[in-house]
Amino acid sequence: MKNKPAGIYIHIPFCSSKCSYCNFYSIVNPSSSVIHNYNTCLCDEITRTLREYSKSDYNISSVYLGGGTPNILPLNELEKLIRHLEDKFDLSLNEIKEVTIEVNPNLSDLNYFKKLKDLGFNRISVGVQSLNNGILKLMGRKHTKEDVFNCLDYLSTAGFTNISTDLMFNYPTQTEEDVLDAIKTLSHYPINHFSVYSLSVEPKTILAKQLENKKIKLNREDNERKIYYHINSTLKHLGFNHYEISNYAKLGYESRQNNLYWKQGRYFGFGPAASSFLGNTRIDRPANLKAYMNKDPIPEENIFSLSERELKEEFMFLGLRRLEGINDSDYQKRYNSSFFTDFRDPINRLLENKTISINQDNIKLTPLGLDFADRVSLEFLL
Repeated sequence: MKNKPAGIYIHIPFCSSKCSYCNFYSIVNPSSSVIHNYNTCLCDEITRTLREYSKSDYNISSVYLGGGTPNILPLNELEKLIRHLEDKFDLSLNEIKEVTIEVNPNLSDLNYFKKLKDLGFNRISVGVQSLNNGILKLMGRKHTKEDVFNCLDYLSTAGFTNISTDLMFNYPTQTEEDVLDAIKTLSHYPINHFSVYSLSVEPKTILAKQLENKKIKLNREDNERKIYYHINSTLKHLGFNHYEISNYAKLGYESRQNNLYWKQGRYFGFGPAASSFLGNTRIDRPANLKAYMNKDPIPEENIFSLSERELKEEFMFLGLRRLEGINDSDYQKRYNSSFFTDFRDPINRLLENKTISINQDNIKLTPLGLDFADRVSLEFLL
């Protein structure tokens, strides 16, 4: 009997170019033979995994293809992957409530999107980032705002009604008006989910080198918070619920896959740099395409069991990303103890500095806590 809800994440580590801010594992401009061989390795990994974990134990609730740029896959390769996934997990993607694929606007094609729908995809995440062509060029994105509009028109024509868009704010030279105007413009399309991320400068990225060489300059930190407040109020006015630190959705369109992560749900991850979390076991795939395609064994150090203490810590800092917060009753069901006892000292400190609030058995971030969410998380790492 299937009694454990779980998600599936598949990493497609290929892109047509490398964005300046991106530190996700990806290979630029792969050949068709590399794509084909990689897809075969993915199918092999799915088969091998289900020799270790019984598919009958898991009720797959969501599937997510991320990257990289998943729509760089030719349709024949994508269909091969999807059919293999359906066969090995005994599922039909057409029956799962959320099957997502990330797409880049510069690779938009109406027939491709129609085929995605035929294959069972019912949610599309569009990597917009900005509608300012100058900013997009600085970011290293290949698309233009016109490509975005074409992409959204194609998706609508293909019959997609569950569309999410990614936007970035506080990029160098980017203004508040850039971001707010993009949100207002996109709201005229049938979009029901926004992921809006503040720029994070990651080591070894093109942007990090540009900053080091003083070729570009960051915006002021107080500017970031001001823009964030205005993003929140703009999206609220447009009918979007702010349900997680960086995510906003119309009623019923919250991301099921992401909620799995934030609620400590189980998920299978396939591909280099992907992670699985099954009960108390985490498997981190090495970010190494060559090793993956040579079928080298996964290094033992990337497979580990979390202690009960580590699981409790994750419950706290992951759950607090959601604006509705966390309930002690849920914690007690999992761990047979109370977080008010297990984390008494950090909870008291956070109450004192007004970054969390308590209502009966619920803890959630305050508006001030949203400003310092990363610092709040650190309090629970003992």
